[in-house]
Amino acid sequence: MADSKTSAVVCGEVGGIGRLLALQLAENPSYSVRAFLHQSESTQPLGHDALDTLKQKADVAVVDLLSDSVPQQLVDGIKTADVLLVSPDDGSEMKSRRLRTEERIRAMQTGKAQAADALLLEEELEEEIEDQIQWDSLTSSILSQASSLKSVVATVPQSGETGYKGGLLKMLKRKQDPLDQVISKYVSSKPSIRPVIVRYGRLIGGLGEPTPFLSGPLRAPQLDEFYVKQGVRMSRTVSLGKVTGETVTRRDQVAKAAVQCLENLDSVEYGGDGEAALDVTVFSLEDPTPPSDYVWQEQLSRLDDKYACDVLVMDLAKAERPEAFLAWVREEWGREAIGAATASRRSVGARPTAIERKADSVAMVWEYLDESFNAFTEGYLKFALEGAGTGSPTLRVSRYDGDDRPLLKPLFGESEIINLFLEGLTKTAFPRNFIARKGDKAEEKKGAVGAGTKQGTRRRKVKRRRK
Repeated sequence: MADSKTSAVVCGEVGGIGRLLALQLAENPSYSVRAFLHQSESTQPLGHDALDTLKQKADVAVVDLLSDSVPQQLVDGIKTADVLLVSPDDGSEMKSRRLRTEERIRAMQTGKAQAADALLLEEELEEEIEDQIQWDSLTSSILSQASSLKSVVATVPQSGETGYKGGLLKMLKRKQDPLDQVISKYVSSKPSIRPVIVRYGRLIGGLGEPTPFLSGPLRAPQLDEFYVKQGVRMSRTVSLGKVTGETVTRRDQVAKAAVQCLENLDSVEYGGDGEAALDVTVFSLEDPTPPSDYVWQEQLSRLDDKYACDVLVMDLAKAERPEAFLAWVREEWGREAIGAATASRRSVGARPTAIERKADSVAMVWEYLDESFNAFTEGYLKFALEGAGTGSPTLRVSRYDGDDRPLLKPLFGESEIINLFLEGLTKTAFPRNFIARKGDKAEEKKGAVGAGTKQGTRRRKVKRRRK
């Protein structure tokens, strides 16, 4: 029975995404997981119990990945592996972040917050940089030992991101490993191997849950963004274009996205744009509700080539106030988003300039100026509610050019606009009941809660009558 399982090797670090990849994949009984994890000094105090749960579900070995040669255990494991998952993230910023938070809370209680912040910043800049694993050469060496691989999965920072939060000296000294290039070169001579690349922004969370509050017991305490950003968006990287503004990604969502892509690789059609790999980018969005299994499945289904023009598609439970929703998109959210987006401040080239109401939708328009300062439309995003009067409405955001033809090329800053839109849905559109998302647990329980409230009201009235 064990021989029928897919053999997977995970290579990463105890404090980073590597451990979470192994833990996530080990939940699937179809996989036999062997994890080879490096323990960095910076995360060792936080990781003494981190492997206990994983060891109950997978074969785990803590190995030295800093050595010049690949550990023999890893060589033996990769020779018969069907899948290789690699993640360079080490989670080194989590220790300093936790210590800074705890120190700040203590300082605020004594009224010395500013002095503590200055001291902690100075200590962070002076902190020594640990020796770094050369993931490009290490991955090449591991792949050279493989003989039966069917898939390779790698998690890497998106372009322009360091993939972690740390001091200025850390950001300058650390090297971003070109893992995607290493894998592309390897699979170019082995077309039967199907690679998956999962990209992320600035990473948060990971090795245990962080301290919830960033401040002391104030009237409005500041929550750690790990608890604020529980929503998720997963998109094909090629459809995003240049990502503007800061993006944040939870480590657990990177691991979840990578494993979901691997498990559903056969059902996603890609490569129509010349891509050799299924290349996706994951963002974490402001939302107090973790994504349900339905939300994850919905996002996976939209990675297919045939949805290249659809920037966002969301199946809804209901759309009782479609006109109010479109009015909100145009009059409230749209104007605020254009003012807040980094792309709007672009001085050369097309940028979002206006939000317009069309017959049955709302359009955000990207315009550019020619040499004579005449404005031309490069394209627009169309926000539409389809089937609002039916039992299965759909929210669709699609991309078109200035002649109303479907546009495959991403508009500049489009990804930031969509992230702002998703956060606007969570903060405003859903709470105001313009629309309701499908798979929302709160919506499913609403009827039961209402029934309970009415029953309680009847009981109180009966009790008053008896008096």
